[in-house]
Amino acid sequence: MFYNMFLKLSVYLSQKCDCMAYSIEEKQKIFDGIIRLISAGLSLRKAITEYNEINDTKFSRESFFEWLAKDNSLVDQYTRATEVRADAIFEEMFDIADDGTNDWVEKFDKTGESHYDLNGEHVQRSKLRIDARKWALSKMQPKKYGDKIDVTSDNKAISAGFPTLEQFYGKVEKSNE
Repeated sequence: MFYNMFLKLSVYLSQKCDCMAYSIEEKQKIFDGIIRLISAGLSLRKAITEYNEINDTKFSRESFFEWLAKDNSLVDQYTRATEVRADAIFEEMFDIADDGTNDWVEKFDKTGESHYDLNGEHVQRSKLRIDARKWALSKMQPKKYGDKIDVTSDNKAISAGFPTLEQFYGKVEKSNE
């Protein structure tokens, strides 16, 4: 499913874009650079933007998707990079949760004595950041990070021992005869 979605999008975008021609070496260098940034936890959009800033280029998402449409090995590399990115985002959630910086704010009363108050805005922002990452991970890799409980055994439905509707109605009709 993941592969088919990108293939369709890649074909569509490749028909729409007027992409620059790159040598094989340039193409591999650009692709590897973007894949490294994605593996570090960046989205494709941010990875391309950062790559362009670092290398003073104007590489586009359209070119990236065109390359994916033409080369299945690049699709495999991109797929693996997105899996590594999900793991990086997962680990980043622990960093956010463990970072207590700015959770407490020093305040002074009328007499000039200081005390510390909980910085609720910062705590709520950290919670929002974690929740946003949890939600994104559940969409990126639902089998690994989703909340869905798989009620199967070797990808086969587990029978609860109840008859199917056909079995039930079949027995009822037979008993009415």
